[in-house]
Amino acid sequence: MIAGPIRERAELCLSRLLAQTAIEDMEIIVVDLAAGPPLQGAGHELVRYVRLPETTSYSVGQAECARQAKGEIIAYIEDHCYPSPGWAASILKAFEDETVSIVAYGFLNYNPGKYLARAFFLTEYGRWACPAKPGPIPIPSCNNVAYRRADLDPFLPELDALFDAEFVMQRRILAKGGKAWLEPSAQAAHENWESLDSGLFCNHSHRRMNAARRAEASGWNLAQRVFFAGAMTVTPLLHLGRLAFALRNRPSLWLPYIAALPVSTLIYSATAYAEIEGFLFGPGSSHKGFLAAELGAQRAARESRSGEGAD
Repeated sequence: MIAGPIRERAELCLSRLLAQTAIEDMEIIVVDLAAGPPLQGAGHELVRYVRLPETTSYSVGQAECARQAKGEIIAYIEDHCYPSPGWAASILKAFEDETVSIVAYGFLNYNPGKYLARAFFLTEYGRWACPAKPGPIPIPSCNNVAYRRADLDPFLPELDALFDAEFVMQRRILAKGGKAWLEPSAQAAHENWESLDSGLFCNHSHRRMNAARRAEASGWNLAQRVFFAGAMTVTPLLHLGRLAFALRNRPSLWLPYIAALPVSTLIYSATAYAEIEGFLFGPGSSHKGFLAAELGAQRAARESRSGEGAD
């Protein structure tokens, strides 16, 4: 877990990790990017607590987690995502299949009380939202996702950069014969944006950072960057279609999908524009913006945290 300045939610996430049924098979690595006293629970014997400067990028924090980890499985979870007690045990069970390289969790909405939170949840995590059936998937989640250590090791020298565009690394793992698996029993409740401005800013910063790193990692020349920038104009419809397809066998999510369409269309359009910027003009200030939004911005009012997984 990467912790930021909002200590309440980071401490809640850490407490949920320490309450896992599989705790004896775990080590918990906390990379803290905020000043101040350590998180409550940081002194537990199973917690390895690492402090990095506040200006460290989120991707460098993710890479540091991988370097610190000693286990065969590395499971990432955001400081605003709260695992159920059986989360870790379900991840370990999924990796018993030796063909599985990446495991996506089954996501719940931590704060479903407001429309925007429900819409952001469906837009960002609908593909892996519960209810769902376990099985192979073409696109795993990012940030909240687990890897087999052996599949990450070849990328260790590049991880600081590759986590800027995590899906690029995932594609490389899958291209080598790995399998991505959705494990709905590994449930985690994600806290979602209740502010349109904050949610759009975070998504925009993230996607510009992704696009800039993707172009660099792929070695694209100017013509290729221009081509892919142009192709981004059709991606909002592509994302909407992919999400609808992923939900085709989950009728309980059809109405939420339809209700979220105005927000989903806006988010996918904004991120398409962000990717155009990233391809053509590089990351700009997206690293700084994403770090500030991802770790430093409040997502939900306390009174609205009433969904599954809420405390």
